[in-house]
Amino acid sequence: MTKGLSIVATHDHHDLGGWTQARIDALFFSLSANGAFPLDGLITQEFAPHECKSAYHLASDKREAVMGLLFNWT
Repeated sequence: MTKGLSIVATHDHHDLGGWTQARIDALFFSLSANGAFPLDGLITQEFAPHECKSAYHLASDKREAVMGLLFNWT
């Protein structure tokens, strides 16, 4: 689907064997905070909102160059 743009998560819920979404979220943020799950490199490009056409072009036509796009709203 290249006409829409939404990135939420890879799974909706797990709730199996004691692994609730709340427990998974807590573990993820704990591992991220202590450096065991590094997030460096997940955002590969940053754009200002007025650059949205360039961002969409990159995400749509050059997928191999994109891991994650960030819009800086400041």
